Amino acid sequence: MLATSLIALIKEIPEMNDRYRVNLESYLASMLQAKKMLSQGILTPVDYARVDVIIADKYGIPSNSLYRG
Repeated sequence: MLATSLIALIKEIPEMNDRYRVNLESYLASMLQAKKMLSQGILTPVDYARVDVIIADKYGIPSNSLYRG
């Protein structure tokens, strides 16, 4: 655990804590639904991009996260 903490401090990367993990799972579940609506033609690609920004902001997922996109 100590090595992970030091690496996070050095690289300025936030550690995955329980709250962030819950938020990330909620974000991914929401975006899965949005992706289904996109594939069914309910959402346009522009709508999907807007939903992504709104949901990521709601759950505190940064724009440079590997989980976005």
